[in-house]
Amino acid sequence: MNMYQFARAVAGVFNMDSSLVNPVPVPVSADLPLETAPPEELEQGLRPDILGLDCTQTSHRLGLRAFSVVTGLQEMLV
Repeated sequence: MNMYQFARAVAGVFNMDSSLVNPVPVPVSADLPLETAPPEELEQGLRPDILGLDCTQTSHRLGLRAFSVVTGLQEMLV
């Protein structure tokens, strides 16, 4: 899940207008600042999926149940 997808999930769960969440251009190369990246070096709104954290081992060792992002957000409403 990239940041755009996460923002849309948050908007959906919290009954916010998800049409206000818009993808933004980001540099394809991590070493290029957005302001100086040439147009051909930009992707539309999708940051790499490596922004996440894999908690599988920690959850298993602590006996915690795994759940989806949407389920986690829904539990925040309770």
